Amino acid sequence: MRRIFLVMLFAVAALSAMAATQQPLYIIDGRSATREEVDKLRSEDVVLMQVFKDGDSIAPFAHLGDVSNGVVVITTKSDDREEVFITADSMPEFMGGDLQTFRTWVMQNVRYPAEAVEKGIQGRVIVSFVVDKEGFIDTKTLMFFKYPDDNMLLRNEIVRVFTMAPQWTPAVQKGKPVAVKFTLPFDFKIPEKILDVKVESTAVNVDDTSTSIDDIMVVSYGSNADK
Repeated sequence: MRRIFLVMLFAVAALSAMAATQQPLYIIDGRSATREEVDKLRSEDVVLMQVFKDGDSIAPFAHLGDVSNGVVVITTKSDDREEVFITADSMPEFMGGDLQTFRTWVMQNVRYPAEAVEKGIQGRVIVSFVVDKEGFIDTKTLMFFKYPDDNMLLRNEIVRVFTMAPQWTPAVQKGKPVAVKFTLPFDFKIPEKILDVKVESTAVNVDDTSTSIDDIMVVSYGSNADK
């Protein structure tokens, strides 16, 4: 195990050297960490170390920090994160409903970022999230597999809305509450009738006839400061 750990440390060092004094994003047990914290880890406490350099491999970690210089993900024995299910005997409920109810709630609360409208940024954001055994969305577990802009304007809006989500009724497996993972697509589309409208600092709601529940088409836009 110690030999594997040393090999991975060489990989980390090589990744850092790629960007001179710039550092990759370090993640220990799902949270961002400093190089100093990595150096303090004991080899016997490390279960897994993964290095991601570019492209789609680093996109899921962008919400945790700057990934432009690569990502180093470390899992330790002290990581006590709960087991996450894809299905359960009783799935999580949101405000008395199911995932469809949550999709509708997101659509009602998301606001198209003004800067994204000004720049004509549209497209699909795909995110996976976990409803934990207490019924909360753990924003540290958000993973984005696709988003259309380098500035992450649309991705950040999804994070904002998920952060304010009410508590769910947690899933139950074999009589015990458990965590469950979902994946949802969010389609951001600027209606043609407002493409030429000057964007104000307040949200502008659009006719609900532009809405696609199946794909969660965003139908309003405005400043992130609205909420």
